[in-house]
Amino acid sequence: RATQLALIGAAALQRAGQRDEAIKLLAGDNSALAAARARIAAGASLPKGVTDPAEGVAELLIRVAADMYHQKPSRVALLPARMASFLDAHNSEVWLVIASMLGDAGQPQPALAVLERIPSSDPFAASARDSRMQLLVSSGAKDQALAEARRATQSPQADVGDWTRLGDLLVDMDRQAEAADAYGRAIAVAKGGSPGRDLWTLWMLRGGALE
Repeated sequence: RATQLALIGAAALQRAGQRDEAIKLLAGDNSALAAARARIAAGASLPKGVTDPAEGVAELLIRVAADMYHQKPSRVALLPARMASFLDAHNSEVWLVIASMLGDAGQPQPALAVLERIPSSDPFAASARDSRMQLLVSSGAKDQALAEARRATQSPQADVGDWTRLGDLLVDMDRQAEAADAYGRAIAVAKGGSPGRDLWTLWMLRGGALE
């Protein structure tokens, strides 16, 4: 939630021509914040955030839906979440929450379809990829998940998250030596300056796989 609020605020600052202030608001190591900073540095605009009443109400409804679901997981929480999606179909937080609810309800295919609504350029794209991998694994499609994770690491733009995601999948499949290698690649990319997880976390994951 804090990340989403930071993105909304940064988008407003960027629209107001306060580029440096927008970047300051996006301080942090998680993938969404790092991706947003990179977009601003490249001269691209952030997703518009909240610019009209409908988008504001969508933010309220998805917050209500998430809180309802956290207190007592129930399909009832899908109602305000779905209402939010009609009010603001470009809000990636909305689709992430809906996908999580559908996945928990044993509906992986609709959940995967929902995640397709989040474009690769969105700051939350890495979160969507993580959710997609989890859904594929939980639905028994581990080989497909592994193939997609490997394909992501072969891209020239492969980052820390891509290599870490591959390592996590390999650990889940008890292929520890390959996982250790993937975490090692993540460490190498992180040392090269690519945004991602803290290094100590990667070293711990690699050490666990080696052990």
